[in-house]
Amino acid sequence: MMIFSGTIGLLSLIVLLPLVRNQIILFGEKYVGRPLTHEVWHARFIRWEIYIFVCFIFITTFFAYFYVNSIPKLYKNLQGIFYLRKTVSDIKKSKMHGAELLIILASLIALRCFYISQKKSLHVDEGLSIAICNRNEFGFWSSNYELGYEPYVEYNSKELKELSLWDNPSIIDSISDVFHLHQDNKDSPHTNLYYSFLRIWFTGVKTYNLKYIFWRACLLNVLFFIVSFFFMILLIRKFTNNQILICLILLIAFMNPPSLSLTVFIRPYELQQTLIIIFTYFVTCSLQAIETNVQFETKKYFIIGIFVLAFTMLSAYFNIILVGLFGITLIILLARRKNYNLLSVFILMFILSLCVAKLFYFKFGNMGERGQEAANKLSLFYIFDNLCAVKNGLIEIFTNNIFFEIYSLSILICCGFIVFSRKEKLAKVQSIVLGVNIISLFVIFYFAPIDMKTLRYIAPLFSVFALAFIFYFKNQKLNIVIAGFAVLVLIGALIPTKKGMQNVEHLDDSEIASYKELQETKLPIFVRGEKSWGHACLIPYLSDNQKVIFVLNFEDIKQKYPDMKKYIFINQFDNSEKSNIDYESYNLEKINKISFYDIYSAVE
Repeated sequence: MMIFSGTIGLLSLIVLLPLVRNQIILFGEKYVGRPLTHEVWHARFIRWEIYIFVCFIFITTFFAYFYVNSIPKLYKNLQGIFYLRKTVSDIKKSKMHGAELLIILASLIALRCFYISQKKSLHVDEGLSIAICNRNEFGFWSSNYELGYEPYVEYNSKELKELSLWDNPSIIDSISDVFHLHQDNKDSPHTNLYYSFLRIWFTGVKTYNLKYIFWRACLLNVLFFIVSFFFMILLIRKFTNNQILICLILLIAFMNPPSLSLTVFIRPYELQQTLIIIFTYFVTCSLQAIETNVQFETKKYFIIGIFVLAFTMLSAYFNIILVGLFGITLIILLARRKNYNLLSVFILMFILSLCVAKLFYFKFGNMGERGQEAANKLSLFYIFDNLCAVKNGLIEIFTNNIFFEIYSLSILICCGFIVFSRKEKLAKVQSIVLGVNIISLFVIFYFAPIDMKTLRYIAPLFSVFALAFIFYFKNQKLNIVIAGFAVLVLIGALIPTKKGMQNVEHLDDSEIASYKELQETKLPIFVRGEKSWGHACLIPYLSDNQKVIFVLNFEDIKQKYPDMKKYIFINQFDNSEKSNIDYESYNLEKINKISFYDIYSAVE
């Protein structure tokens, strides 16, 4: 029975892969001798997979547990290793320390609110976040505004914004969107977890007001930050109980520019940071218990581990690298200690976490083009070019601000000091945690898209690097001085420069000042561009009551609107196209350039 159910479960897992499903459908076409509707059959696979996957995987697990008898063995009454209640109780007892933590939390929230108030425009991916989780009929990730229909549809810009942004406030629509996100979010490089949270967060909202959208969406990130703050306290206390040092490390963790940049970015990365901190806390507790020979593999621990691993991977595919590196570390550590029971617990935990992740998101593991890009980077033909891109990306990030560069160098120095002085058991665990995170940073950056070696991919790791400023000196005052110096450096990194607050990213990715001519004009606007995702950098910034018409090419304007003499023509381009057209022969005058578009004015 166990072999049968396990085989069926394994086959169901393979069938969940879109490529395998497609091959089965193609085989079916050859068998029946006629074409099949691929969309219908893919949908049937999705309906069937939940029954097959849930039933047989868990039946297999059930039988496997009894088949192997005591491996892995889970216990009921062992010593816990998380000490959540004790930590909270200790903080409550020290009212002064509790007040300090609340003041720091309030200050960090106020700092984030300040930067949210400075946000002026959307990154193109932020517009896609709205379109993906909203799943409305029109939008930046769906229909292309009836482009090519006869006669051409003339939109009012206000109507366009209402269609493209938050268009339905009903609870039913929110539930429907979350349900469809559960099956397929249509954004293969990311899972559905953040998008589901964002859709629920905007339940009851119908608006195209950008300032309101900025505040509401970023406040969801603030909520994630508050969760991160709590677990960071727990994580820091695993290494030190010095109250002053705890406060300084919290400031280092969440006052650094990468962490602040995530809060004002309407993408999954703030949630990724939260789950990385929770996962690091889980691993740290486990490593410290292993180092002190504490037996802790209880059923409660096992279940918590499954969900921590699952949600960590669901928050971002890049987290699989972090999970994998920690997994390899634990395997080596436990194999050397011959603790095979705990090793089998971790292996089974990881397998079941993959099952849970698949249940929460049916297309988990299908990264589409980005997955193929990552696979290509393993080829010898791509290594040199990719390493050059990694070098250039890191140089650009770390030299953007002299204070941030000093801070980053100090992290490397501190990590090196901790790794090479592992006499204490706490320092040994600390060196493992920091070492794995640093390796993960470089591996993640290596597998990031070659033309997108940007801070956002590694920023979620920076909060954990604050642990590098915890030392085990006999004189704790020296440790406080070093951590205090790091705080002062970070304050310097946040001071505005002549170019603006350049070290906190995503405040004005579309450079709103370049839209001035477009927003002030009252002329009709013609837009050429078949890539609907690019419109996320155009439609939200149009003034209300402007006439907007989408055309396939410039010649259509002359043919279908011969009497129109004055108008604005907006031409979309990307890296594969020329950014300019021969506008002089068309009696056009180029007046500006915005993200993915050139703006022209008709010359009589």
